[in-house]
Amino acid sequence: MKFKLGIINKMSWFGFLFIFVMACQTTNHQLPSQRYKQLSLDSGYEISGDTLIINLQNPVHAPMRYKISTDDPNLKRLIPTNWIQLKSLEDSTIVLRDSAFAKANTSQIQMSILFGDPNVEVRPHPIHLPTALNKPVAMMQVYNGNFSHFKTNSRYALDFTMAEGDTVYAADAGRVIGVIKDYERGGNDVKWTDFANFITIYNNKANWFTQYVHLKKNGAFVKIGDSIVPGQPIGLSGKTGYTSKEHLHFNVFKTTNEGNGIISMPVTFFYVGKGADLKQGEMVTRSSAQNSASK
Repeated sequence: MKFKLGIINKMSWFGFLFIFVMACQTTNHQLPSQRYKQLSLDSGYEISGDTLIINLQNPVHAPMRYKISTDDPNLKRLIPTNWIQLKSLEDSTIVLRDSAFAKANTSQIQMSILFGDPNVEVRPHPIHLPTALNKPVAMMQVYNGNFSHFKTNSRYALDFTMAEGDTVYAADAGRVIGVIKDYERGGNDVKWTDFANFITIYNNKANWFTQYVHLKKNGAFVKIGDSIVPGQPIGLSGKTGYTSKEHLHFNVFKTTNEGNGIISMPVTFFYVGKGADLKQGEMVTRSSAQNSASK
């Protein structure tokens, strides 16, 4: 018998463990009836007599790790409990043999997934503002913001004031590993957290991820697998998800073995300086000199 594994969405599969956003005004829209995923996976398992075969897939240009779990006491002693690390574009097959598999409740097998490899060093470098050239933009919320930037996975996120439909630009190079583009609106309730459009990009040289959240419906210009360069237009800002104020929520993060596996990272911007020095309400501008500096 072949089964699709139950996926516990650690990364939004994005159940949004690392996306915390600012809510401003009140809206009473009904939550969307359909949920979208930033990535489709074809992982699963097959049982043949006393043998359990688990197939793990990583279809993106970034490391990925799986953790297999079950509530069945007959299986807990048999299934590996450690994270299983896959390299970029790597698939893996695990074969386990025990007589218990022939009669255990294997439908209870699930897996958790996280992007990244916490054992690889992060190599920070300056990045660009994710805004238009020569256009001043106000900082809506900065590091350690009281509204929502106060947890380990959001502490160093930045909110840029943008009108709906403003172009969002890549702050760093990398490969697109996740896109959600089909949500239409947002609301001032934490229940909307999982209903934001966003783009996730992985930079293998830095070993970190950049993420752009609250994009307009169908406002993603890129798809999974695309190679991205700094300053490239990648989408349109909006107000989807947990917010009713148009803006861009921008976050840089790395993976870790602690907590929920995600840590937001402080960054430095070309010709602007440390993100830690930005103030709420401050105007910032990406100049053409920033593009030259990164070449």
